[in-house]
Amino acid sequence: MNFEDVRLESQLHQLMDEKAQLLELIEHKNQEMSRAIQDQNELRRVRLERDHLVQQMQVITGGDNTRQRLSDMVVQLQSKLKERGAKSDGGDTGSSDLRKEMREFALTKQKELEKERAELKMKLTMAEVKLKGMEEYMDKTIKEYQIEIVNLRNMQGRR
Repeated sequence: MNFEDVRLESQLHQLMDEKAQLLELIEHKNQEMSRAIQDQNELRRVRLERDHLVQQMQVITGGDNTRQRLSDMVVQLQSKLKERGAKSDGGDTGSSDLRKEMREFALTKQKELEKERAELKMKLTMAEVKLKGMEEYMDKTIKEYQIEIVNLRNMQGRR
């Protein structure tokens, strides 16, 4: 074995080592690309969830006419009460009982609806905060992966 053979064998080993390193780098980058794709899919899912939450929020705020409906019902009941009061000959106890019932019903319903509304607003706020955090994380992660992809493409173009 002469000097040239030794030199060529040494270069061959170096090239094989470099090839192994490049294959490891490619595998690592493929894994990162796979994670980036998963992150993009997750971002799409989060955005769809956000859109769904926005729709729910619109339903909640759009359904805020409940108080108006209750007010209308109270007005109708009051007018019926006045009619009955005018028709009765002094049977004031029946109309006062009806008034009391009507007040209790209206107050109970209003408390229930206000409690439900407060709970829904709290859930909405919590969902918005969670969604914002997820979007920020996804945006940051995608930017990092995009920079890494560009760097890898530049490295590949140099070779």
